[in-house]
Amino acid sequence: MRPSEMCARGVMLAALAPHDVIRCLIFGPTQRTVGTASPASLLAMLEREWVVVVHGKDVGSRVYRCDFADTLLVEITDVLLFGRLRLDFMKDDRQQSVAILFNTVTFELYQKAVQILLSGMEGYCQSVVDENRKVPAALKTLPLKFQNGIVRYLPVGQQVLGFVHWSAAVGRRLMIFRHELAPEGVLALTNRHLLFISEEKAWWRGKSRRRAKYGYVVTYCPLSRVEAMRVRECGPFIDVDVRARRKGEKLKIDFPCEKKAAVAAFVELVVSSPAFRASSPPPRA
Repeated sequence: MRPSEMCARGVMLAALAPHDVIRCLIFGPTQRTVGTASPASLLAMLEREWVVVVHGKDVGSRVYRCDFADTLLVEITDVLLFGRLRLDFMKDDRQQSVAILFNTVTFELYQKAVQILLSGMEGYCQSVVDENRKVPAALKTLPLKFQNGIVRYLPVGQQVLGFVHWSAAVGRRLMIFRHELAPEGVLALTNRHLLFISEEKAWWRGKSRRRAKYGYVVTYCPLSRVEAMRVRECGPFIDVDVRARRKGEKLKIDFPCEKKAAVAAFVELVVSSPAFRASSPPPRA
């Protein structure tokens, strides 16, 4: 057993109570690149909570523990062999986050943990794995990469009710100052979630740009966490603000200006969905 694994295991045992039931346990070893090394991690999914232990030479040992009900957003990055799981949550009336770096060889393990977490955030038991996910024929209008992305990251047991897709938005001042403001992406509505899938941002150097993109950045936002959703003008882009029911969290997504009509129609679809109406607070008197 590696020293980092032994340290993380000891800290995790100290953080757990005798009555805790572990539904999923994943160890992430240190990820080493040129000149850097990420901390080792240990992720445990319990019945109503998750626990993350991060252990590294520079950061020491840190423990994060949160109820499913206090988890706000789940983001997972999947680019070649690089993976990252980020959890946004409320603790002591403050919005906090923790990120776990992992090798995507173990992606299926983290995808299972995300499914347990998403189900727990909605108050459901983990769904039975459903290989026959119903994807509407309208997805054929999407680029093949995003068709595959929705099928790969769609929460188990859910269906796509609608989506809006946009191309990458590039800002230009002079040719040498071009930069990508928003990567290509798709925002989809499922039975109980907003599913936001985008590419990683491209970098520019003068007139050259790295055109090839190899992965996804996926954000899950349960409709039960959404208090309001609106479209507003912000420079040449459209912002969709998703405000969490608890204070301190906001999901902001930029769209190219020409997608305003499509975004507005999508927002109307979201706010009229049964899951959103059921989670929205009653209007003030």
